[in-house]
Amino acid sequence: MDIITNHQPRNIIGWHELSDEERADFNWEGADECDYFRYRGNAYCLSEFMRASGDIALLGWDGMEADSYFSGTLVKYADDYGDSIIVASCYS
Repeated sequence: MDIITNHQPRNIIGWHELSDEERADFNWEGADECDYFRYRGNAYCLSEFMRASGDIALLGWDGMEADSYFSGTLVKYADDYGDSIIVASCYS
């Protein structure tokens, strides 16, 4: 598995910090209570990520969201406070 990241911490943001266009992508009940982040021009909801397991967890990543059968987005908390995350793309 190839993992590509620049190790740049990204701020976790709230619903009120999303644009109207980004909010339209998250139109389910309770979306205003979730945490979000931006990566490569897209907004992501942290609650959509599954807890990492297996090799991905052993490599230090906390969660993964599949983009396709062969690719995904990985996240790990950058600090103990949970204020920021490190994001990566992965390919197999």
